[in-house]
Amino acid sequence: MIFRSRHAEFEAIKREMAPMFERESCRIIEAGCGRKWEYKLPDDVTPYIIGIDIDEAAIQLRAASENDLDEMHCCDLLDAKVPCATADIVYCSFVFEHLADPPNVLKKFADWVADDGIIVLRFPNIESVFGWTTRISPHWVHVLYHRLVKGYKEAGKNGHPPYPTVYHESLKCENFHELLRANGLEIKALYKVNTADKLPGLWKSIYVAYAHLVSLLSFGKIDRKVSSFAYVLKKTD
Repeated sequence: MIFRSRHAEFEAIKREMAPMFERESCRIIEAGCGRKWEYKLPDDVTPYIIGIDIDEAAIQLRAASENDLDEMHCCDLLDAKVPCATADIVYCSFVFEHLADPPNVLKKFADWVADDGIIVLRFPNIESVFGWTTRISPHWVHVLYHRLVKGYKEAGKNGHPPYPTVYHESLKCENFHELLRANGLEIKALYKVNTADKLPGLWKSIYVAYAHLVSLLSFGKIDRKVSSFAYVLKKTD
């Protein structure tokens, strides 16, 4: 099944996280926490949230507007000092495509998560039309796309996305699944998502035609149907 909306994806992920929220002292490590938490939690759910982000402006905006972080660490994920095996949830959303060393960051996550906890990872499909286009285009094009197509006027400003992308080879499906096994992790749930064509007006038609053409010229090697993945991981029993 391929989700065609972020709402459907979020609902599926919330169902996976729900048992963790019921714990007496739920601890969340939000890796690449940015300006806000993506989920509205019930009023009676008050987890202890550790936010980590290398962008000082973004994390300060988070503190000023949301005030929901119990700890803030402004640093590279590889340099973050948090207790091992204590997180009920390690949450990382659309960060891995920006990292130069995803394998060692994933190793960190495996260290941080409790034996009965989960890791939630969301990132673009590197082998999709969306991922391929992002990899071959310069960063200023990404900024223009967010401003002109998606209508995000703050794009590229201090503390606001988009951020430069790397798309490390380890994010290819086969490589990533090998990486999971190497770190003693297994897939609890995997959600495939295609929202790349959720664009306003004529932009949608343009993208759909472009995606078909790129996929056709690549003889189907570049995927036009799945633009991103949402992994829910746990430690291997």
